Amino acid sequence: MLSRSQRRKTDGRKRRFYKQWWFWLILVLIVGGVAFYMIGSASSKKSSDTPTPDISYSSSKKHTYDFGDSSSSDSDDTDDTTTSSSSTNNTAASNSAALAAAQSSAAAAQSAAAASSSKAAKDAADAKAQSDAIAYLQPFQNAVTSAQAAVTAAQNKVNSATNDNDKQSAQSALNQANGQLQAAQAALQAAQKKVA
Repeated sequence: MLSRSQRRKTDGRKRRFYKQWWFWLILVLIVGGVAFYMIGSASSKKSSDTPTPDISYSSSKKHTYDFGDSSSSDSDDTDDTTTSSSSTNNTAASNSAALAAAQSSAAAAQSAAAASSSKAAKDAADAKAQSDAIAYLQPFQNAVTSAQAAVTAAQNKVNSATNDNDKQSAQSALNQANGQLQAAQAALQAAQKKVA
């Protein structure tokens, strides 16, 4: 007779594989996989009977689905035309804005060039006017310088005169030289006011 533990061991060895729990788990997984495969295959065959949807971009909608209906195809064509004309209008508007900006910058550059040219012309005119004024005043200044030299010479004659006749003659020449100096200074002041 076998002991109880030995009987358990022999009973365990006699159990068939289909009585093990892992066998049924594997079987369920296989059957479930086959069932899912069959369902997927059937649904794909069913969906292949219908036409494939045509997904196209529209300006009014993100996606439109076309199942062979000619009216939706026409609307897609209209949407494509609208989108094309809209993008053309946008491109034309951006080109127009760029052209306007370029024209504005060109006009600003021309204005700056004209202002620079005007300033250069004004500076040149001022320089010429100053040069003309100097040339105009030069004879008057020369006359004043000459009159001052005559006064100095007459004063020296007065100082060096030894007798009364020479003194009176020298004094008369000095007075005349002073008069000429005053006249030359007055003429110079008048000329300076004229060119100022």
